[in-house]
Amino acid sequence: MRKLVLPMANFKRLAGVLLATSVVATSAAAQESQKPTLTTEIGLSTVWNTGMNISPFGLKYQSEYFGLRPALHTQLLLQYKPGEAIGLEAQGLQWRRSLADLSAETRIQQSYVGLAWAKVSPLNRPSFFLRNSLSVGLTYTHGLAQAWGSRDETKANAWGIGLTYRLTLGYRLSPYHAIGLQVGLSTYSSFGWRGTFSPDAYTGSILGKNTNVGVYPSVGLVFTNPLGR
Repeated sequence: MRKLVLPMANFKRLAGVLLATSVVATSAAAQESQKPTLTTEIGLSTVWNTGMNISPFGLKYQSEYFGLRPALHTQLLLQYKPGEAIGLEAQGLQWRRSLADLSAETRIQQSYVGLAWAKVSPLNRPSFFLRNSLSVGLTYTHGLAQAWGSRDETKANAWGIGLTYRLTLGYRLSPYHAIGLQVGLSTYSSFGWRGTFSPDAYTGSILGKNTNVGVYPSVGLVFTNPLGR
């Protein structure tokens, strides 16, 4: 029985093919691990209007807007490394009050869009994690007042700056989904009201006649894609 002898050239060719295949596979795996991952968060919160506006001159309390209101926010982020992501955040909320002393109903809608950063820190139990996020951006405030028994309306709007911090205790439902309990704190400002709606009914005269900075704590539930999976 004769032994099958392969030429040395065939061995070199086979080794070259295996080496090239290994290099391509390793390179593809490295590129896949470095590819940014899209992560989202959607939350429904109860926002507390403290009725307080802050300024260098102190606090102004406005009891007519004191109370709780629902707010919806969302984050759309790119995970650039395990546990950290950067992207956009948006939130919308509305304050609505009937003011007997003015014989009118007022509605104030605030929208916020900002740049957001989030970081996830693991806890002792693998299923739980802490998620910190911070965002800064622009606010748009629209105010409307309507007298009781009348269709006449007065409106105004203002732009401003917002800052929001959120802390979430999350629980991983799966490698791709998580739910969490979140507390937050937002400060929204409104500068240079334009229109016929009297901003004093909402802002008072603090940083300027048409300027306010409001403080809004919140608590709510969020659904998110866990970072660092």
